[in-house]
Amino acid sequence: MPAAGSRTETSPSTIIPGRYNPRFTRLFAWWVRKMMRKDFFAVRLARENAGLLALLEGHPGPVIVALNHASWWDPLVSLVLHARFTPGRFPTGPVEAEQFKRFGFMSKLGLFGIDPHDPRSAPLLVDHCLGLFRQQPLTSLWVTPQAQFVDPRRKIQIRPGVSMVAAACEGLNPRALSVAIEYVMWVDRKPELLLRFQEVVPPTGDPSAESTDLAEPRSVARGSTTAWHRAFTKAMRANQAALAELSMARDPAAFEVILGGDVGRINPLYDLWQRLRKRGGGIKAREFDG
Repeated sequence: MPAAGSRTETSPSTIIPGRYNPRFTRLFAWWVRKMMRKDFFAVRLARENAGLLALLEGHPGPVIVALNHASWWDPLVSLVLHARFTPGRFPTGPVEAEQFKRFGFMSKLGLFGIDPHDPRSAPLLVDHCLGLFRQQPLTSLWVTPQAQFVDPRRKIQIRPGVSMVAAACEGLNPRALSVAIEYVMWVDRKPELLLRFQEVVPPTGDPSAESTDLAEPRSVARGSTTAWHRAFTKAMRANQAALAELSMARDPAAFEVILGGDVGRINPLYDLWQRLRKRGGGIKAREFDG
């Protein structure tokens, strides 16, 4: 659950550990859900794989969740998804070090600080995550491997950190998941927050199964950083493309509502007047042929 920010220049690259507080995390997740209800018409999850994240709740090993990074809402989306689908797991994720120092509450959410711009931070990230995985096998690592805000219409390019962690913890029985996020306008005055899950298939070493257009297909070692990099990239791109198709179709029936989703509203007083006249106050989408 990283946050964007400026580069840390004041000290050598290091990990700033968090101090996870489950009670505070539950309270903060409640506040975030309340904020989302206010700012979004609905938070929707694609029905075709809505149960995928919940299946990982009891997985006896680490879970790595990779999200595309379109807005500052993304880390808060991670928190809401954790609270709803995997509350029994220990959540963690990297945050840019300066932002981590600035917002002390992040520590209580299980997050940790790191300088993503310093190449020396990569092995520290791997060592820190492995330590957490061994100490707490039911850890979920939430990360936005693009490491910066990127429009969801751009082809996903990811940094190697998440793949390095996945490759290093293969002996601990990891599972990986891609979460695609889009923020769109449909028929209400407020935006929709759309989500879709897709499992990241563990690499096999077969270039025909794992290759992307990052490079020419070639044989790679099973479980290597390169193989996991291809697996994450392939899953995230496919997931983002599938969610884009659902978004353009504008069919609410293709989604399960997580938050909100009431009948479209215009203005509280006007909506009340319309209801008193037995007319709906909201705007409804119409289907046109051709």
